[in-house]
Amino acid sequence: MLSQQNYLNFQKIINNNKLFKYFWIFWGNYAFIIFGLVGLYVLLNPAFQENLQKLICASVISFVFSRAGVVTLINQFIKRVRPYQKFNFEPQQTRFFSLRDNNPDSFPSRHSTAYFSVASVVFLFHPVLGAILLCTAIMAGIGRVIMGCHWPTDIFGGALIGSLVGHLTVHFVLPLFFTLT
Repeated sequence: MLSQQNYLNFQKIINNNKLFKYFWIFWGNYAFIIFGLVGLYVLLNPAFQENLQKLICASVISFVFSRAGVVTLINQFIKRVRPYQKFNFEPQQTRFFSLRDNNPDSFPSRHSTAYFSVASVVFLFHPVLGAILLCTAIMAGIGRVIMGCHWPTDIFGGALIGSLVGHLTVHFVLPLFFTLT
């Protein structure tokens, strides 16, 4: 476990290196852009039309259930402060995302849970695109830690929950909506 002084020194280093800072702010706050670009590619590419409805349905169900359902339920029982709350510093943030709050809702990471849930669904339909999204989700998780918004275990917990919900959605929920061919 890092001491408060080590954590604060690391945040100073981040603030002094703009390239490093904005690189990780992009991944921590704007990784959804990569998900959107992959989504547009899937929507516009005729090769993906056969399973498009299933993919969209499973992605939306997995996203909503994992982020709004499971994480919200866990946050009722686990009250964990974020690094910037514990060590009292201003987290790396942007005008629109990751604004500082006082809620002890660090575990699990909502970003990681959502990203991994969608990435695992896409991976089950299209492994190459899914691998791209899984890498994006990993980079986003690392960015959230570097920015001071989450602990590594928050990211790992979100990744585990999101991946599990994504797989369960495809294997058990999706067949309720679509007949298997």
